[in-house]
Amino acid sequence: MEPWVSLASSIPTSSTKKRIRIFRNEIPSILLNSEMSSDSASQLVDLIFTTLYIYDDRGSRKAVDDLIIKSLSEVVFMKTFAAALVQVMDKQLKVQSHVGCSRLMSWSCILLCKTQFISASKNAFSRVSAAQASLLQISIQGSSHERRACKKAFIHSFLESPDIFNLYMEELKGGRISYKNCPEMLCVMLDFSTSKPSLFDQWKPVYLDMYVQSMLKRNPELVLESIGVLLRHVNLDLSKYAVEILSVVLSQARHADEGRRVAALDIVKCLSQKSSNPDAAESMFGSVKSIIGGV
Repeated sequence: MEPWVSLASSIPTSSTKKRIRIFRNEIPSILLNSEMSSDSASQLVDLIFTTLYIYDDRGSRKAVDDLIIKSLSEVVFMKTFAAALVQVMDKQLKVQSHVGCSRLMSWSCILLCKTQFISASKNAFSRVSAAQASLLQISIQGSSHERRACKKAFIHSFLESPDIFNLYMEELKGGRISYKNCPEMLCVMLDFSTSKPSLFDQWKPVYLDMYVQSMLKRNPELVLESIGVLLRHVNLDLSKYAVEILSVVLSQARHADEGRRVAALDIVKCLSQKSSNPDAAESMFGSVKSIIGGV
């Protein structure tokens, strides 16, 4: 117990060199001389989470992450770390703070990609993935750096473990992740899959259903750009979606914000190019004409 207590007082140091030494040398030295017990796993997890809001340099964070990855090979640590991670993520969501979102996202992705956590518990994956969706949504409130870091960590998991993309999509499709309340995750996944033709083709009907039937009506300002991306990439006759999409998009085409107007008109353009139904085309022409005329 004494070595852990001594280390706990050293964790908050502002010295990057000391931080790196603690996680690359001192802690591994303690672990090397004893088996990982539930008590030592708990002590180690506490030290790791102490760094969450205070380690802000790349070197220190990498030292912590490397130790997490190494320690996850121990089942007792994996279970303890996962339990603490879910608890802290839940607290983060309650206070709706964007501070620390990217670190929690990174750690949760490490847990999912570097261990057998997913195969061990389907329900646990559902809980973690839903929390990740909320983290992505909250990160929008933060700086552009925080948002990019959170998004980058999430996307990196697709590269680390390609099969995990489909697992997330199944969670979204099944409603276990609320894409209505957390549209950012779906936007990120759509953006990623457009660079992978086979992946996009596999899920494009689901994307259309989610965006057109739910998200466009609920949060049009948040998903206009993503819908434009989706419609540009689908090789389908969009006639059956035209009226439903236009009913929402046209109000955005008259919006005071230029960005919304441009995105909305881009969607109308895609619909006109990919709709074979003459009635739909005529309706779109009349709508665009009324916009130009200021009606």
